[in-house]
Amino acid sequence: MTVETLWNDIDWPHLRTVQALHWARVLVDYIPELKFMSAEISSRFRLPPVAKDRMREGRKTVVQPLGTNAEREIETQGMSRAILDFDEQMGVGPEAADKLLS
Repeated sequence: MTVETLWNDIDWPHLRTVQALHWARVLVDYIPELKFMSAEISSRFRLPPVAKDRMREGRKTVVQPLGTNAEREIETQGMSRAILDFDEQMGVGPEAADKLLS
């Protein structure tokens, strides 16, 4: 994986559309005269081409909460130890963690 392959994997037209909708949402939320457009903007987030691989209604996902630790994440060594701690909490061993992008 390189920066170039990551760059090429980004759907730039889709990203620009989503960003524009988010800005429209901000305007609608903070300008009372535009409030009538709120439902239309919300529906555009939920419909193609903006909504890609949308989860079905009512589907719940399982979230694995990670515990806190006493590391000093602001420092490089502390962040490294914190990431290893989180990997351990998720059941990812050091040999598997080497293949992950963290």
